[in-house]
Amino acid sequence: GGGGCGQWPVREGKGRDRPGQGRRPQRQLHRREGHPHRRCQAGLHRRGGILSTQGRAPKTRTALFCGKEGRTLLQETEKQFQKSESFLVGALLAAAGGLLDAYTYLSRGGVFANAETGNMVLFGICLTQGQWGKAVGYLFPILAFALGVLAAELIRERHRSGPRFHWRHTVLLAEVAVVCAVAFLPRGEWDSLANTLVAFVCALQVETFRKVRGNPFATTMCTGNLRSGTEAIYHGLTKGKRESVEKGLCYYGVIACFIAGSALGVALTRLAPQRAVLGAAALHLTAFGLMWQEDGGGA
Repeated sequence: GGGGCGQWPVREGKGRDRPGQGRRPQRQLHRREGHPHRRCQAGLHRRGGILSTQGRAPKTRTALFCGKEGRTLLQETEKQFQKSESFLVGALLAAAGGLLDAYTYLSRGGVFANAETGNMVLFGICLTQGQWGKAVGYLFPILAFALGVLAAELIRERHRSGPRFHWRHTVLLAEVAVVCAVAFLPRGEWDSLANTLVAFVCALQVETFRKVRGNPFATTMCTGNLRSGTEAIYHGLTKGKRESVEKGLCYYGVIACFIAGSALGVALTRLAPQRAVLGAAALHLTAFGLMWQEDGGGA
């Protein structure tokens, strides 16, 4: 694109040619042919100072850092995707998100605890109607969601990942603990606290698990996924890009899992209105097991 490599030609064993050294800088936009860097002809593109592959995630990647003192080549070997970005993990977490939303709506007073847009609307409606007590009930989940985001960031910064235990494992275990606590809160007078805790859990999840197969996703809400999936399929069909179609179908697959989780939440709520939320804990533990590995905390 227009933001190609934009580097001066580089010779092996020497620094790059600089202005004022008798050579005129030769800036060129990236082109598939005729580019001065052979690596760019191989399909490597600049992304934030690092050369990465165009739309691919190979097992071996060459990174190029161009600084004032010349260039440094860094060879790194990495997995195609982290375990936490696999479709199966994303599907399980999306199902858990759908279950939690159905649970709080059907069993805890008609509140959507996953995405706070609806709660903000209801909060504003209650304020204009003078229903102060009910307004507070919608405000608590909003504040809890913000606290959940802060908690996830705090865990990420303070956690020391071991060879098998990643900070995302810690977040999942925290989600399971809070969800289990919700299951033992009596319905009725404790609904506000239950919704607040579920909102906290959803914030932990949406802040921690942001990608599926390298693409940005949300596992507790679907509006953004619907937009991104539809856009990807459109570009895939109109421009003949198979990878875009596959990307769009991945988005729609996660949406389908969210809906399936909601249906599961309805069935469980009919069987056990208070304890149905434990179904989400089971899904979280399954995702935890899939992410468990021995290769150095690559969750």
